[in-house]
Amino acid sequence: MELRQYWAILRRWFWIPLGLALLAGGLSLILAPKPQTTYTATVRAVVSVPPEPRTPGTFAYEGYYAWVASEYLVDDLAELVKSQRFAEDVARELNDPTITAAQISGQQATRRTHRLLSVTVIGPDAAQVQKISNAIATVLDKHSSRYLAQLALGPAKIEVVDPPVVTAQVAGVRGNLDLLVRAALGFAAGLAIMLLLAYLDTRVHDTNEAEALLGLPVIGEIPREGGWRWPRLLPRPKG
Repeated sequence: MELRQYWAILRRWFWIPLGLALLAGGLSLILAPKPQTTYTATVRAVVSVPPEPRTPGTFAYEGYYAWVASEYLVDDLAELVKSQRFAEDVARELNDPTITAAQISGQQATRRTHRLLSVTVIGPDAAQVQKISNAIATVLDKHSSRYLAQLALGPAKIEVVDPPVVTAQVAGVRGNLDLLVRAALGFAAGLAIMLLLAYLDTRVHDTNEAEALLGLPVIGEIPREGGWRWPRLLPRPKG
Protein backbone atom coordinates (compact mmCIF):
# COMPACT_ATOMS: atom_id res chain seq x y z
CA MET A 1 0.00 0.00 0.00
CA GLU A 2 1.38 3.42 -0.99
CA LEU A 3 1.79 6.32 1.38
CA ARG A 4 -0.92 8.31 -0.39
CA GLN A 5 -3.33 5.47 0.27
CA TYR A 6 -2.52 5.60 3.97
CA TRP A 7 -3.02 9.34 3.83
CA ALA A 8 -6.41 8.86 2.19
CA ILE A 9 -7.40 6.38 4.90
CA LEU A 10 -6.26 8.80 7.59
CA ARG A 11 -8.27 11.64 6.04
CA ARG A 12 -11.32 9.40 5.84
CA TRP A 13 -11.16 7.96 9.38
CA PHE A 14 -9.16 10.59 11.28
CA TRP A 15 -11.95 11.14 13.79
CA ILE A 16 -11.46 7.65 15.26
CA PRO A 17 -7.90 8.02 16.63
CA LEU A 18 -8.49 11.66 17.45
CA GLY A 19 -11.70 10.87 19.32
CA LEU A 20 -10.14 8.01 21.29
CA ALA A 21 -7.15 10.18 22.22
CA LEU A 22 -9.43 12.96 23.46
CA LEU A 23 -11.64 10.47 25.29
CA ALA A 24 -8.69 8.80 27.05
CA GLY A 25 -7.11 12.14 27.92
CA GLY A 26 -10.39 13.60 29.14
CA LEU A 27 -11.21 10.64 31.37
CA SER A 28 -7.68 10.68 32.79
CA LEU A 29 -7.99 14.39 33.52
CA ILE A 30 -11.35 13.93 35.24
CA LEU A 31 -10.46 10.84 37.25
CA ALA A 32 -6.86 11.76 38.13
CA PRO A 33 -6.33 12.85 41.75
CA LYS A 34 -5.71 16.54 42.23
CA PRO A 35 -2.11 17.54 43.04
CA GLN A 36 -1.64 17.94 46.78
CA THR A 37 1.09 19.77 48.65
CA THR A 38 2.69 17.98 51.58
CA TYR A 39 5.29 19.37 53.95
CA THR A 40 8.25 17.55 55.45
CA ALA A 41 10.82 18.35 58.11
CA THR A 42 13.70 16.11 59.20
CA VAL A 43 15.45 16.06 62.55
CA ARG A 44 18.94 14.52 62.51
CA ALA A 45 20.66 13.56 65.72
CA VAL A 46 23.99 11.89 66.38
CA VAL A 47 24.62 9.44 69.19
CA SER A 48 28.13 9.34 70.56
CA VAL A 49 29.93 7.41 73.28
CA PRO A 50 33.39 8.73 74.15
CA PRO A 51 36.14 6.12 74.45
CA GLU A 52 37.46 5.09 77.86
CA PRO A 53 40.50 6.99 79.15
CA ARG A 54 43.75 5.42 78.08
CA THR A 55 45.83 3.63 80.67
CA PRO A 56 49.56 3.61 79.98
CA GLY A 57 50.73 0.17 78.98
CA THR A 58 47.17 -1.12 78.29
CA PHE A 59 45.66 -1.70 74.84
CA ALA A 60 42.11 -0.26 74.76
CA TYR A 61 41.20 -1.23 71.18
CA GLU A 62 41.57 2.41 70.07
CA GLY A 63 37.97 3.34 70.83
CA TYR A 64 36.46 0.39 68.95
CA TYR A 65 33.88 -0.40 71.63
CA ALA A 66 32.81 3.25 71.82
CA TRP A 67 31.91 3.16 68.11
CA VAL A 68 30.07 -0.14 68.53
CA ALA A 69 28.14 1.14 71.55
CA SER A 70 27.10 4.25 69.60
CA GLU A 71 25.68 2.12 66.79
CA TYR A 72 23.77 -0.03 69.29
CA LEU A 73 22.26 3.08 70.88
CA VAL A 74 21.13 4.38 67.50
CA ASP A 75 19.50 1.01 66.74
CA ASP A 76 17.58 1.20 70.01
CA LEU A 77 16.55 4.82 69.54
CA ALA A 78 15.34 4.17 65.99
CA GLU A 79 12.78 1.78 67.46
CA LEU A 80 12.02 3.89 70.53
CA VAL A 81 10.97 6.94 68.51
CA LYS A 82 8.29 4.76 66.91
CA SER A 83 6.83 3.88 70.31
CA GLN A 84 3.65 5.20 71.85
CA ARG A 85 5.55 6.54 74.85
CA PHE A 86 7.79 8.69 72.67
CA ALA A 87 4.76 10.05 70.80
CA GLU A 88 3.11 10.87 74.13
CA ASP A 89 6.24 12.69 75.33
CA VAL A 90 6.30 14.71 72.10
CA ALA A 91 2.59 15.56 72.52
CA ARG A 92 3.28 16.61 76.11
CA GLU A 93 6.14 18.81 74.92
CA LEU A 94 3.83 20.40 72.33
CA ASN A 95 1.07 21.04 74.86
CA ASP A 96 -1.38 21.45 71.98
CA PRO A 97 -4.78 19.73 72.40
CA THR A 98 -5.30 19.69 68.62
CA ILE A 99 -2.28 17.40 68.07
CA THR A 100 -2.56 13.92 69.56
CA ALA A 101 0.04 11.21 70.07
CA ALA A 102 -1.69 9.12 67.39
CA GLN A 103 -1.23 11.94 64.86
CA ILE A 104 2.43 12.22 65.74
CA SER A 105 2.99 8.50 65.27
CA GLY A 106 1.19 8.53 61.92
CA GLN A 107 3.13 11.49 60.53
CA GLN A 108 6.70 10.43 61.28
CA ALA A 109 9.19 8.13 59.59
CA THR A 110 12.52 7.01 61.00
CA ARG A 111 15.80 6.14 59.31
CA ARG A 112 19.24 5.42 60.73
CA THR A 113 22.67 5.61 59.14
CA HIS A 114 25.41 4.21 61.36
CA ARG A 115 25.40 6.59 64.35
CA LEU A 116 23.09 9.15 62.77
CA LEU A 117 19.34 9.05 63.50
CA SER A 118 16.88 10.81 61.17
CA VAL A 119 13.23 11.40 62.09
CA THR A 120 11.07 12.86 59.31
CA VAL A 121 7.66 14.43 59.91
CA ILE A 122 5.21 14.55 56.99
CA GLY A 123 1.87 16.35 56.91
CA PRO A 124 -0.46 18.70 55.00
CA ASP A 125 0.02 21.63 57.42
CA ALA A 126 3.41 23.38 57.38
CA ALA A 127 2.97 24.97 60.81
CA GLN A 128 1.95 21.68 62.41
CA VAL A 129 4.88 19.84 60.81
CA GLN A 130 7.27 22.49 62.16
CA LYS A 131 5.83 22.26 65.68
CA ILE A 132 5.97 18.46 65.80
CA SER A 133 9.52 18.29 64.46
CA ASN A 134 10.67 20.95 66.94
CA ALA A 135 9.13 18.96 69.78
CA ILE A 136 10.84 15.77 68.56
CA ALA A 137 14.19 17.58 68.50
CA THR A 138 13.61 18.80 72.07
CA VAL A 139 12.64 15.37 73.37
CA LEU A 140 15.66 13.73 71.74
CA ASP A 141 18.03 16.38 73.00
CA LYS A 142 16.80 16.80 76.58
CA HIS A 143 14.76 13.77 77.55
CA SER A 144 16.39 10.80 75.83
CA SER A 145 17.77 9.54 79.14
CA ARG A 146 14.19 8.58 80.08
CA TYR A 147 14.39 5.66 77.67
CA LEU A 148 17.96 4.34 77.94
CA ALA A 149 19.84 4.00 81.21
CA GLN A 150 23.14 4.19 79.29
CA LEU A 151 22.33 7.81 78.48
CA ALA A 152 21.53 8.66 82.10
CA LEU A 153 24.47 6.99 83.81
CA GLY A 154 27.25 6.97 81.25
CA PRO A 155 28.99 9.63 79.21
CA ALA A 156 26.95 8.84 76.07
CA LYS A 157 24.93 11.68 74.66
CA ILE A 158 22.52 12.58 71.87
CA GLU A 159 23.02 15.82 70.01
CA VAL A 160 20.74 17.30 67.33
CA VAL A 161 23.00 18.22 64.41
CA ASP A 162 20.33 19.32 61.91
CA PRO A 163 17.36 21.29 63.24
CA PRO A 164 14.12 20.75 61.35
CA VAL A 165 13.44 22.86 58.27
CA VAL A 166 10.05 22.56 56.55
CA THR A 167 10.07 21.96 52.80
CA ALA A 168 7.10 21.62 50.43
CA GLN A 169 6.55 18.73 48.05
CA VAL A 170 3.80 18.56 45.41
CA ALA A 171 2.30 15.10 45.01
CA GLY A 172 0.43 14.04 41.90
CA VAL A 173 2.63 15.76 39.29
CA ARG A 174 3.25 12.38 37.70
CA GLY A 175 -0.43 12.38 36.70
CA ASN A 176 0.35 14.87 33.91
CA LEU A 177 2.71 12.36 32.32
CA ASP A 178 0.16 9.59 32.77
CA LEU A 179 -2.42 11.72 30.96
CA LEU A 180 -0.14 12.09 27.93
CA VAL A 181 0.65 8.38 27.93
CA ARG A 182 -3.03 7.41 28.05
CA ALA A 183 -3.88 9.88 25.28
CA ALA A 184 -1.07 8.43 23.13
CA LEU A 185 -2.33 4.90 23.79
CA GLY A 186 -5.85 5.97 22.83
CA PHE A 187 -4.53 7.47 19.59
CA ALA A 188 -2.58 4.29 18.81
CA ALA A 189 -5.66 2.16 19.46
CA GLY A 190 -7.65 4.46 17.18
CA LEU A 191 -5.10 4.02 14.40
CA ALA A 192 -5.38 0.24 14.73
CA ILE A 193 -9.18 0.41 14.56
CA MET A 194 -8.96 2.79 11.61
CA LEU A 195 -6.71 0.42 9.65
CA LEU A 196 -8.96 -2.53 10.48
CA LEU A 197 -12.05 -0.68 9.25
CA ALA A 198 -10.22 0.34 6.09
CA TYR A 199 -9.23 -3.28 5.49
CA LEU A 200 -12.81 -4.50 5.94
CA ASP A 201 -14.32 -1.67 3.90
CA THR A 202 -15.44 -2.98 0.47
CA ARG A 203 -16.68 0.33 -0.96
CA VAL A 204 -15.13 2.42 -3.71
CA HIS A 205 -14.24 5.86 -2.43
CA ASP A 206 -12.63 7.70 -5.34
CA THR A 207 -11.63 7.48 -9.00
CA ASN A 208 -8.20 6.09 -8.17
CA GLU A 209 -9.73 3.08 -6.47
CA ALA A 210 -12.20 2.63 -9.34
CA GLU A 211 -9.41 2.66 -11.95
CA ALA A 212 -7.28 0.28 -9.91
CA LEU A 213 -10.13 -2.20 -9.47
CA LEU A 214 -11.57 -2.05 -13.00
CA GLY A 215 -8.34 -1.59 -14.92
CA LEU A 216 -10.05 1.10 -17.00
CA PRO A 217 -9.67 4.87 -17.00
CA VAL A 218 -12.43 7.02 -15.55
CA ILE A 219 -13.60 9.40 -18.28
CA GLY A 220 -16.22 11.28 -16.32
CA GLU A 221 -17.37 12.03 -12.79
CA ILE A 222 -20.70 13.38 -11.63
CA PRO A 223 -20.10 16.19 -9.11
CA ARG A 224 -22.01 16.45 -5.87
CA GLU A 225 -25.09 18.66 -5.92
CA GLY A 226 -25.31 21.81 -3.82
CA GLY A 227 -23.02 22.16 -0.80
CA TRP A 228 -20.75 19.60 0.73
CA ARG A 229 -22.29 16.21 1.39
CA TRP A 230 -21.07 12.83 2.38
CA PRO A 231 -20.06 11.12 -0.88
CA ARG A 232 -22.21 8.33 -2.20
CA LEU A 233 -20.06 5.26 -2.28
CA LEU A 234 -20.21 2.82 -5.14
CA PRO A 235 -20.31 -0.88 -4.30
CA ARG A 236 -17.04 -2.59 -5.08
CA PRO A 237 -17.48 -4.89 -8.09
CA LYS A 238 -17.28 -8.56 -7.37
CA GLY A 239 -14.86 -10.93 -9.00
